[in-house]
Amino acid sequence: MVPMRIERVTIHQYNIPLEEPFVTALNPIPELERVLVEVETDVGITGLGEAAPAYEVTGETQRSTAAVIEDILAPLVLDTNPLDIERIVGDMEALVDGSRTAHAGIELALQDIRGKLPKCRCTGCSVGMPRNR
Repeated sequence: MVPMRIERVTIHQYNIPLEEPFVTALNPIPELERVLVEVETDVGITGLGEAAPAYEVTGETQRSTAAVIEDILAPLVLDTNPLDIERIVGDMEALVDGSRTAHAGIELALQDIRGKLPKCRCTGCSVGMPRNR
């Protein structure tokens, strides 16, 4: 397999309007705030991951999730091997305790990169590369 490196991490903030507001005990939620994480490699493979903050559930907002990714997690993963998912997840957890939504956006993008590789077996994809048999 060709070694590759993460070249760029881009975030896109967007909202998904709901046909009817989702009503919680705290307040109605008229739209869902999301952050799309785009991880680009030096070999032309791009992975996409969605971070789905919900302050009422996770304590994270769209803005806080985007800030953690842009200011802290993206610089951490730049120039690393996107297939070394287990190590990257561990490094993210060591650097930022909390912000699970931000972590998920990056990890999902890394899993997407792995899934786009030729001859990728995606059994046991929860963490790290599948073992060769």
